[in-house]
Amino acid sequence: MLRSWNFLNHGEERIKPILCHSEQGPVNSSLRNITLCHPEQGPVNSEQLTVNSSLRNITLCHPELVSGSSHSKTLGSTQKEKVVAHSMGQMLKRSWICSTLEQPRLCALNGTVNSVFSLSGLHFVSSVRKSAVQHDKKRKVAFTLAEVLITLGIIGVVAALTLPTLINNYQKQETISKLKKVYAMLCNTTTMAVAEYGDTTGWDVGDDLNWENGKAFAEKYMIPYLKVARVCENNNTSDCNYPISKLNGQSFNNNNEYTKSYRFYLVDGTFICVTANRTFANLHDKLVQIIFDINGQKNPNKLGRDVFFLEYFIKPNDINVSVKEHEGKLLPSFFNRSRDTLLGTEDGEYCNKDKSGKACLALIFIDGWEIKDDYPW
Repeated sequence: MLRSWNFLNHGEERIKPILCHSEQGPVNSSLRNITLCHPEQGPVNSEQLTVNSSLRNITLCHPELVSGSSHSKTLGSTQKEKVVAHSMGQMLKRSWICSTLEQPRLCALNGTVNSVFSLSGLHFVSSVRKSAVQHDKKRKVAFTLAEVLITLGIIGVVAALTLPTLINNYQKQETISKLKKVYAMLCNTTTMAVAEYGDTTGWDVGDDLNWENGKAFAEKYMIPYLKVARVCENNNTSDCNYPISKLNGQSFNNNNEYTKSYRFYLVDGTFICVTANRTFANLHDKLVQIIFDINGQKNPNKLGRDVFFLEYFIKPNDINVSVKEHEGKLLPSFFNRSRDTLLGTEDGEYCNKDKSGKACLALIFIDGWEIKDDYPW
């Protein structure tokens, strides 16, 4: 018969030890259960543990102890030690470090006894707390407050130096994307209008630069082929007459090509102004000029940044042979100037921060639809 079990409770949960089958291992795989073992014969069963059993040869196996032969050396005892391996279900094999109880020493590998219970005068470990040695091995490394603050400071400095460049590059790419989209859309509009009304040299553009001529041209040759959100019946509303500035900071709102233009919005938010007939003796006999803002009323509303100029070569000047090949095309204003000229200050409309910026689309155009580093961004 089994001898009586007496428990000592020192704040820990009362734990009832279990017996271990000689071949199948512990009956219960709970890590908080205790297993009894014989130091040479392995686990003992309930029939072996009788009144006449030699309890001096019974060994305590604590399932929570860490396995491994290297750990057995840390017991630091002259007692006989034995590793008994058990296989529990589909769990991997585990080794239990055991120490005989010939002397009153508990099997607590690198651990501290939290509470014990007694079995016929013998003391057993009910729970084991990891020692400082094990704790140090698994200690989590953390940064000090000073180290964290220094790191954040470095990140802040790097961000302050790089973010403006990253933002500018993103804005440039976004601008180029929108410019190419609007330009392709308007060129396609010209192609469809030519298919319906014939060669552009016969298009009616009026005899003077005024709002009515711009309206007539836009309603006939442009709006039917575009996705228009709404038109401005007059130029007095705030969304149809918002402030636009030149690159040099001066106002553009009082220029004739803007004040006398017919205006409308596309569904993507592009704001378009159409002026006709604007004559340039050296280039055009008939000219329609397009001013467009790629993001409508959103800032910066500045020439060369989000406001750009195009010209319909409706009927090029017969005197200027160099522009005859561009008949019927839609091209940036000042497209026929050299790059150095466009960046210069000879003309008040060039792409320079001291000038208006009207020629900036021509600079982007000849640079292969790219805003380069010397662009007056």
